[in-house]
Amino acid sequence: MAFHHHAANTAAKLHAHHDAAFRLCCITQPCKAPGTPTIPPTRAPNAMTILAVRHTGIVVSDMQRSLHFYRDLLGMEVWADFQDESDYVQSVTEVTGAKVWMIKLKAADGVSIELLQYLSHPSDIRQPPSKACDVGVNHIALQVDDIDSLHTKLVAEGIRFHAPPTLSGDGGAKVTYCRDPEGVIVELVQILNP
Repeated sequence: MAFHHHAANTAAKLHAHHDAAFRLCCITQPCKAPGTPTIPPTRAPNAMTILAVRHTGIVVSDMQRSLHFYRDLLGMEVWADFQDESDYVQSVTEVTGAKVWMIKLKAADGVSIELLQYLSHPSDIRQPPSKACDVGVNHIALQVDDIDSLHTKLVAEGIRFHAPPTLSGDGGAKVTYCRDPEGVIVELVQILNP
């Protein structure tokens, strides 16, 4: 019975977090609220185990501009910087003749972002920025220690924000969305009650 009560409480917290995240999504643009079923916080029997999230890859059109954002403004640390035009990278990416410049940056906890510029396939074509409620891979979230100071710093650098830092529905965090130089949505989160 105690396990069932714990699972129900965990599911309720996840549901409340989802609702708060959805409300944040809709701060600046209307989103249609789909049904929000409660999904038990368990994995399927016999499921393979994911050991860790290794990195998030972002294809960029201008490596220096993106490096300035992630390294100089957000303070991430470069831990790898190389180019690859091997058969391996062409096979994995399905981009024939690919020559890719890759820079990997890590946060204080070691989680990485990988910036990739396809030198062999230059492109200045930029899609209109996606809405926060568009289907698909939508944003990356980075935990910060002082969201208000970072917001002020980034605004002074011309970074576009959806809204100023906003208190989450449960009061446990301040959150905002901004856009990186390629228009990727970057969620910044400061946990207030660790």
